[in-house]
Amino acid sequence: MAGVRLQPVRTALAALILAAAVQHAQAQSAEEWRDTVNRGTIGLITSSASGREARLAADLASALDTDGRLRIVPMLGRGPVQTVTDLLYLRGADIAIVPADVLAVLRGQRLHANIEKRLTYLAPLYSDVLYVLARGETGGISQLAGQTVNLGPPGSAAAVTASHVLGTLGITVEPASDELPAALAKLRRGEIAAVVFLGSIPLFALQALGPDADLRFLNVPLSGELEQVYLPAILTADDYPGLIPASLPVSTLAVPHLLVVASGDRQPAERTRRVKAFVEALFGAFGRLLEPGRDPAWGEINLAAVAPGWTRTAVAEEWLRTNVGPAVTPLADAKDQELRPALDEFLQFLETKNLQGSVATLSEEERGVLFLQFQQWRERRTQPPR
Repeated sequence: MAGVRLQPVRTALAALILAAAVQHAQAQSAEEWRDTVNRGTIGLITSSASGREARLAADLASALDTDGRLRIVPMLGRGPVQTVTDLLYLRGADIAIVPADVLAVLRGQRLHANIEKRLTYLAPLYSDVLYVLARGETGGISQLAGQTVNLGPPGSAAAVTASHVLGTLGITVEPASDELPAALAKLRRGEIAAVVFLGSIPLFALQALGPDADLRFLNVPLSGELEQVYLPAILTADDYPGLIPASLPVSTLAVPHLLVVASGDRQPAERTRRVKAFVEALFGAFGRLLEPGRDPAWGEINLAAVAPGWTRTAVAEEWLRTNVGPAVTPLADAKDQELRPALDEFLQFLETKNLQGSVATLSEEERGVLFLQFQQWRERRTQPPR
């Protein structure tokens, strides 16, 4: 009788054990899924929700995807300063695209301690030009002092750069914060003195402006502290025939945009592994970003170019040192008759990148990366049309 009474207890216990085993198996399965999904995922945050940064991030996500081993998830940021803060502290943010002057801006704001040691760059991307468009009677940029000048939405890349440049030049203005179309309309109505903004060359919105608009671009001097952050740029009549006389080009500056990562000894090992995987994919498969349908900016990018005032992260520096060295040799031995055809092709490639005039100033590292890009460019040219 006792055995009969124990049977239901044994059955219930077995059921409990079975249920626990099933639950444990399901939990393991969920953990495995979580590990699989996150193992190769990289969070790439941009400093703006629109424009070229977002397009380049989308290109990186589609071109470098490697069937689960590497997956890039673009994240839309809220301006350069907030993007750096997110990169330092936001879970899931591994890499960011920011304008190079954000480092100088953060240093001045003292928002994050030892910021120079906590941010390094992987590679430069494109550059934006700083435009200062004013009313026709404005004699020079110093005359904007005390006047209302539109700098763009607070926290935006344009506002950050404009504030930094004007502040460095000692020019204090009354800032306005309209988007560019509204600001241009106010400028033409004479409600503000100037508009300061960033963009490529040329900008379609400005090409329609003619002499009747009574507007002019102002020269931006590149000297002193600004030389440590920015690059020189020129606007010509070919770019804006209605605003610039043929004999009077305008000098301004350009802001490089960089791929950056958080650095330091306290970086999680998993983040370091993800960043290394990204570097190997970007540098090793750069040709995918040059395929038709990608943003044209990729064709103008030199991954080995140096960003003034920044330190390149160790994993990117190591990749360049390991992989670029052998590619420099053909340039050094260009007198060899067998290499002359390839050299001629390489010079043609440099012309497409507007670099031939400055080849003599390129470092061996930069020449090596350019030669790798040339090989990819050459390979694409020899492929039959699709």
